[in-house]
Amino acid sequence: MEDGGWALVRKHQWQAAKSIEDVAAVVTLDAGDWNDLHPWNKSVVADRLFAAAQRLVYGKDDAPRSPEPTGVRLADGRLTIAFDDGTGDCGLDTMDGADPGEFELVWEDGSRHTVPARVEGNTVVIDVPWRRPAAVRYAWRNAPSHGLLCGSNGLPIPPFAESIA
Repeated sequence: MEDGGWALVRKHQWQAAKSIEDVAAVVTLDAGDWNDLHPWNKSVVADRLFAAAQRLVYGKDDAPRSPEPTGVRLADGRLTIAFDDGTGDCGLDTMDGADPGEFELVWEDGSRHTVPARVEGNTVVIDVPWRRPAAVRYAWRNAPSHGLLCGSNGLPIPPFAESIA
């Protein structure tokens, strides 16, 4: 997986939307081509922006939103990542019906290893193959495509890089 580039742009856009009042961001990983940061499927983008506007402008808390990671826990050789979309039961799945993909573990020395993952309820579980990782990343490349996670509402999960305490 590439390190940086579009993933960093996405991360900073998401962080800005979380920290600036009256700003929202939507995930559009599935709405474009592998070689273009700007999605071509404007209808998908518009639908997601409309849902964000429903929440932001009109206070409709029940408008659909993308599930986000809420916690990362490493215990007994299993890394568990919890997700929430504001409903209490986000119903994780993948957009293509495949096993969850696009996960990698990162170690202190900067080395990375792509790992398989599985959905268990509102969490993703990764068996840690050997030494303790420093971080976990999801969809951390320019054009992630295999096993993209989404909630039961069909909205994809944003790329993330989370430290493991």
